[in-house]
Amino acid sequence: MSYNVYLAESLGGGKSDHHAILVERDVPAKTGEPRFLYQVKGSIAQGMTYEFRGAREDDFMLGKTLLGSVDADNFNCIDRICSSVPPPKKQFHGPKRLYPREKLYKCQAWTRDALGALETEGILRNPHGIPWQEIHEGRRTDTWSI
Repeated sequence: MSYNVYLAESLGGGKSDHHAILVERDVPAKTGEPRFLYQVKGSIAQGMTYEFRGAREDDFMLGKTLLGSVDADNFNCIDRICSSVPPPKKQFHGPKRLYPREKLYKCQAWTRDALGALETEGILRNPHGIPWQEIHEGRRTDTWSI
């Protein structure tokens, strides 16, 4: 048995949408949750933290795009791997950029890096033949180019 892995998109606080990883299980887990969200929350003005929780409809109100799947036996590895990807740090003090020579690192880039880690660990499988790195085509603004 395998579970589908999606790019979840919801309204962001700026000019770009919020991205997260959504995993849908066929059968609700012991918690009763059929969907789980792996994301960073916060802002680049304050710093972000990693979060794993049951997903709600508004977590993917702008859509979800199938990226691949994960074997049911590897489901518990997703949280361990995603939590090992450093979340975006505080990048502003008021209007001043703290690290002007570094690219801004937002939720979209963290999601990309977390998906890369899942792929490197052999957890994320793509049976569709389309690399997940290419699925971002047509996304609103510069969300994946950070």
